[in-house]
Amino acid sequence: MGHGIRAALVVATVRGLIEQLRPLASDPGAFMTQLNATYATIFKHISGTVIFSTALYAVIDTRTGTLRCAHAGHPRPYVLRRAESRCERLAMPGRSAALGILPDTRYAASEFQLSPNDLLLLYTDGLSEAESPAGDLYEGHRFENALRARMESPAEELLDGLLADAKAFSEREMFEDDVCLLAIEVERLG
Repeated sequence: MGHGIRAALVVATVRGLIEQLRPLASDPGAFMTQLNATYATIFKHISGTVIFSTALYAVIDTRTGTLRCAHAGHPRPYVLRRAESRCERLAMPGRSAALGILPDTRYAASEFQLSPNDLLLLYTDGLSEAESPAGDLYEGHRFENALRARMESPAEELLDGLLADAKAFSEREMFEDDVCLLAIEVERLG
């Protein structure tokens, strides 16, 4: 949440917590549950107020294509099922609270199957919440339409195209919030 020194402190702290929680790394639900509890405790003692962050934690078994993930208020990923010409936003249980808001939150892991030729798209809300001059959000039908239009494109072209489309939608050259996109192309399993 936010920018500057406070945000840098949060990132550095989360980085340290991730290293501490390495024994839970294979279980996204347990990992996020413990990360949240520790995060909330640390930042409540430091600041006396709620400091929150959204997060998504994913583990991919590259042998089987099994994707296990948990999220804390973060945008849900998309999978482009290129073999089926289908764009799928992953269904994950409920709306999980961002890290730091509710210390006792138990995060559930969701499991999905990736196949060869699929593309997994992870992104931050800086992209999905880009606003048009009329106040509409990019995450509506425009985002999915842009994904469908670029479904067969290589990852780099897909990401560049999404950024360009979101900027055109907002009629701004710069985003209001930080934007990060990550595309993972599944070439083969095993």
